[in-house]
Amino acid sequence: MGGAVFSLSIFWTQIFPFVALQFYEDTDDHTGHEHVHGIINFLAGSAMLWMVLNIIFLCTIDMSLLPTFFSTKTAP
Repeated sequence: MGGAVFSLSIFWTQIFPFVALQFYEDTDDHTGHEHVHGIINFLAGSAMLWMVLNIIFLCTIDMSLLPTFFSTKTAP
């Protein structure tokens, strides 16, 4: 599937921790949820940092290579 599936999997890895945290919150028996808010802040900060670093990366590569991240062409 080439770069398209790779790019999709990268975005999936940024979404999945929030989904997993939602399952954790549903099964958490603790009365205080302060630790959950800390985890949410950490995940959000990590996702924002990831986004900024990807934007910097995309701005520094040869733009003729950009379609390779979204194409379905695979290596031989």
